[in-house]
Amino acid sequence: MLRAAEVIVFPDPVDAATAAVEQISGAALSVPIVGRVPEVRPKQFVRILSAGGSRETLVSRRQTLLVEGWAQTETAAMRLCEISIATLLAVEGDIFGGIEIASPALLPDPTSTQERATATVEVRVRGTVLA
Repeated sequence: MLRAAEVIVFPDPVDAATAAVEQISGAALSVPIVGRVPEVRPKQFVRILSAGGSRETLVSRRQTLLVEGWAQTETAAMRLCEISIATLLAVEGDIFGGIEIASPALLPDPTSTQERATATVEVRVRGTVLA
């Protein structure tokens, strides 16, 4: 007979991060916060991607997130990225305990005319018992 301890599952880190940035800083950003580059690109947007992670404890996972700010100017792209990173470092909820791995830097996109800034953060993701 098989037995198992509590089965702990984690929320999608990109969903949790985009929701956190939207909820906390959405009004200040005034741009879409997405997990994928939209098919029809807005003039400005923030994109958050998962770069993997590892289980830290039974109920927490360390998750690396890439944050991109896309805009018409370098300054605007950097600002979008900076506000998003600051939000992820401050949030307490499904994600918490963020640290900055790489501060915002310009990374021009060779296939579009948009400017792009990118940064890397590590957050902790809180798991819950599978119902």
